[in-house]
Amino acid sequence: MKLRDFQEAVRRLHCIDMNDLINAGAFIFLEDQTAWARFRRNPADFLIRADDKTGEALWIAITANRPFRGEVIG
Repeated sequence: MKLRDFQEAVRRLHCIDMNDLINAGAFIFLEDQTAWARFRRNPADFLIRADDKTGEALWIAITANRPFRGEVIG
C-alpha cells in the first residue's frame, strides 16, 4: 500500500455510513447505537480498538469494489 492508498482508505473510513457497515457484516451497529455514535465521533480510533470481526467488516466497507490506485495494474 502506498501513501496515497493509505490516505484514500482514511478518507473512505470517514465517509462510511451505517448501511455500508451493515452490508459489510458489522451488525454491532444494529445492536448497539452507542457503537455507531463512537464510530462517527472518531472512525480511526474506533477501527484501532475494534475486535477482529468488526475491523474486518470496516475493511470490507472501505474496499468494497474499489481498488486503490496502488493495486490497479495498467
